[in-house]
Amino acid sequence: MSKTRDLNWVCKFEKIQIFREVFGHCNIPQRFEKDPSLGTWVSKQRSFLKNGYLDSGRKVLINKLDFFPLFPKNFYFFSRWNKHFLELCYFKKIYGHCNVPGNYTENISLGFWVKNQRQLLKKNKLEKYKIDLLRQIGFEMARRIESSKISWIDRYENLFNYFKKKGTTEIPQRDGSLGKWAQKQRDSLKKRQIKDKKLNLLLLIKFLFDLKDRNKPK
Repeated sequence: MSKTRDLNWVCKFEKIQIFREVFGHCNIPQRFEKDPSLGTWVSKQRSFLKNGYLDSGRKVLINKLDFFPLFPKNFYFFSRWNKHFLELCYFKKIYGHCNVPGNYTENISLGFWVKNQRQLLKKNKLEKYKIDLLRQIGFEMARRIESSKISWIDRYENLFNYFKKKGTTEIPQRDGSLGKWAQKQRDSLKKRQIKDKKLNLLLLIKFLFDLKDRNKPK
């Protein structure tokens, strides 16, 4: 039984190492959706570490990962914050930045949360460890927005909504600002100036990079 428990502990510890390599920290929320048992296990280890129940070997391993104890009274709020932080990490992996639009239809609460972090920072109400985590992933604490310029991801969302409504991305250049943006994507592909992540997103909605293709038999 003891060997089985030791193996289980090592297995969980290895998962934490992987988590740290991906996200740069070990702050796994207790209700971690991707692996609920891991979040629960982390909570127990924090409790054991705080109360001195970890043996010396495990304590050494935990401390090497900067696995600090978290006081229970703060845990719920930290868990909720950390959930959004992980969602932001995922967003950046897809889009290459942390500027989540306020009208981000895939996760409305994430857009609101990002805006709230900037407001809290401006009022000096954001804890240092949160600021450090956000900076590690390149979060813009004060987003510089040009009123006349709409971000690529905002334009993509407009095109995505057009695709859902019309069932096609066959949008001509003369069809307003979205049409001009769509043509710009076609031109960028011809010049090989479009990044793979953006290209993959456009391919997901069967974007027509050449309007001549619309007349070809399928």
